[in-house]
Amino acid sequence: MLCGHGLRTSDGRFALGLFLVGAVFLINVPVAIVLIATSPLLPEYRDKNTKRLDVVSVLLSSFALAILVFGLQEMANNGFDMLYGGSIAIGIALGFLFIKRQRNSEDPLLDLRLFRIPTFSVSLIVVMLTLLATVGTDMLFAQHLQSVLGLSSTEAGLLLIIPALLSMAGTLISPVLMRWMRPAYAMVSGLIVAAGGSLLVVFSVHDAGPVILITGVSLLALGAGPTMTISSEQIMSSVSKERAGTASAMSDVCTGLGSALSIAFIGSIGMLVYRRSLASSIPAEVPSDIANTAMENVGAAVAAADRFPEMLQAIQSSFAVAIQSIYGIATVGLLSIMIIIVWKFRYVRQEDTAFSEEKISLNEEDLKRKEYTKEATSGN
Repeated sequence: MLCGHGLRTSDGRFALGLFLVGAVFLINVPVAIVLIATSPLLPEYRDKNTKRLDVVSVLLSSFALAILVFGLQEMANNGFDMLYGGSIAIGIALGFLFIKRQRNSEDPLLDLRLFRIPTFSVSLIVVMLTLLATVGTDMLFAQHLQSVLGLSSTEAGLLLIIPALLSMAGTLISPVLMRWMRPAYAMVSGLIVAAGGSLLVVFSVHDAGPVILITGVSLLALGAGPTMTISSEQIMSSVSKERAGTASAMSDVCTGLGSALSIAFIGSIGMLVYRRSLASSIPAEVPSDIANTAMENVGAAVAAADRFPEMLQAIQSSFAVAIQSIYGIATVGLLSIMIIIVWKFRYVRQEDTAFSEEKISLNEEDLKRKEYTKEATSGN
């Protein structure tokens, strides 16, 4: 997932450097064609007991997430407003209605009983928090390469391929780590590398060039790879095959939610820090309309600096402060994930994550049938 996000950022900026803006959207066409052509080759399992799709639940969950993310993002960008506060309240209310409907449904869209499995629920949290700490930072770092360091879209895209490839490498070495150590230690080892890369960006962003900064971002991507891979494997292996589709869907929801919240939360904090820093350092001779435009968008700020060269240093310094802030937040987030993993998974071995009906039954009728059989056998 992290590798895909990294490649999306890099190939998008590479295409912008060579073609028109529309080329960014055309990149998805060959990928979609390959997916459609190869989809019949994927293994499939169908639950014979599956009923009709609950359209009301789909609408409730979709509107709840969309309205909640809108309220959080706009409030972070523009401050408190009744519209944004009301959006957050409505999103939370719709979320509660969705959960209540799932509890009362015989065939819920989201089987809440899955959260009784500690490995499943904690792994979902780890996936969402890892994306929350990393996706938003990548988006602003790409802007830093172009707007502050002066790289072209093509150069920035080529550089960003490096962390994407290292994220793929982190994913591929996950099985090797699992042979040597328990899942918790494998994930924590990766997070230590990721936190080290994030700290490298924090301490060098003001003075370092692209090479050192891309090294830090690459270490972050490399270290996050095992955490995402092992957590995803634990999510799927902790449930029965009948619930694999539900578990996969819930993992996808957490992935999308973590990415969206990261862009909304981390991105908004970064821009808030940038605006406040620039507001206190922008030269007094710069007209107010140009100053306001510069504080809204770093790209517009750099363009305005062509007419007011004295603005450029203030813009670069302010955006560097923003990058330093969001990578500092990412470091704290990664350390928090380490604590969660060590706390919950330190005694879990790889074979312990496999689904077992003796630990938790997702089919209550089967459980009752087993108990009845045992009683009948003991009676005889």
